[in-house]
Amino acid sequence: MCVRCTPSAPYHRGIAGMCNLCVVTCRDEDHCALITELLGDIPLKVALCGEYSSEVFTKKGAFRHIKDLKPWGLESVLRDKYQFRGDDATSFASFLTPMLALDKSDRASAAACLRHPWLQPDATEHKAADIVAQFNAGTYRPEERFTASPTSSPPEDA
Repeated sequence: MCVRCTPSAPYHRGIAGMCNLCVVTCRDEDHCALITELLGDIPLKVALCGEYSSEVFTKKGAFRHIKDLKPWGLESVLRDKYQFRGDDATSFASFLTPMLALDKSDRASAAACLRHPWLQPDATEHKAADIVAQFNAGTYRPEERFTASPTSSPPEDA
């Protein structure tokens, strides 16, 4: 007997007392919940458009089994988990967010992304490529705030 669906589910037993279909659906619902916590509510037309959406969402677009969501927006994730500085997190999140729009008709085009200020060189801010290179090299120091001027250069690592 599955603890989540009908007792007579025609599936083999899965894990944690759920049938195999419920295990897969549970993972899908968890994934959708993580997306919702990061990006906000999933638009109703998106939530209900999938073949198995009725297994995850109610007709009103609410999750069937997950009730407690803990929103953790992209900017906060960048600050708290990846230790981006405030301004860097804000500008990088503003670059990423349009690409992550849940409704594909609302997503930014590649051309729009290339025009985003985060990718444009600016003498008073870190350049995007510098931040990514520092982060990948493990040299990004969130506790240091460097403001470049036209005549200055970044501090050298010893």
